[in-house]
Amino acid sequence: MRNKRNFLHLLAVTCIAAVLVISCQKKEKQETAVPDDQASADQIAQEIVQEQIKPAVICMYDGIPLRETPAAKGKWISSISLGETATWLEETAADSTDKNREYLKLELSDGKTGWSPSYGLVREAKVGAIKQETKIFKRPDFVTATADMLAPMDIIATTTEKDEWIEVCGEKMKKKGWINSANVTWEKEDVAVAIQYTKEVANAKEEERSQKIATFIEKTAFPASFFIQKLKEQQAGTVQTPEIQADPVTPTGSVPETPKENPDSLDLDIE
Repeated sequence: MRNKRNFLHLLAVTCIAAVLVISCQKKEKQETAVPDDQASADQIAQEIVQEQIKPAVICMYDGIPLRETPAAKGKWISSISLGETATWLEETAADSTDKNREYLKLELSDGKTGWSPSYGLVREAKVGAIKQETKIFKRPDFVTATADMLAPMDIIATTTEKDEWIEVCGEKMKKKGWINSANVTWEKEDVAVAIQYTKEVANAKEEERSQKIATFIEKTAFPASFFIQKLKEQQAGTVQTPEIQADPVTPTGSVPETPKENPDSLDLDIE
């Protein structure tokens, strides 16, 4: 009888202990578990971030059109300027009526979307401007120097970085290769000044250049730009005025070459 009583007592104690353990485990799970609505919110936020990270493209021709359809005869929406950054929506298409010319689907900074020919666009790149005369190399190695140079205020798109080297291509995809990254400014104001200078001053006649530079400095919206400060120094006669002119040099370097095209056949914005 006593043994039976002891057994029942032990069984009761064991049951109570088991209940306490299970209860503690449930409480711990409740404290550490993430509510379903919170988990859903975190997942949505992650998807939004991933959606926002789209590759950028840099326009290296001034006036490339944005069209409703991927075709030379597609309805014109807008034009893209030299040095402008657009978002590539990771869609491509070919125009079968124009030698299968490749088009990229883009979104501009104002939200307009459409298709632009890829020949003047550099994918997954960022835009910069050359600060001082810079030699181009075939590879990130000083023994691979080429005869090509980039001039102050040249606009470049860079695709790859390796230590102090960057892989670049210049306006109209003419010059390609590797340069020292210390010779480039990435500031948006500097890039804007360089583009404006190229359009408004670079091709001026020698006898008109000084006056055009003075007017350019006076009217600029970016007086703190690195280039504006340099231009002021030039006006004061402390350094030589940079020669910013079209360069006919054939491209060299390791960036894949754009197929040669007749400039008259390029789908540029003339509308």
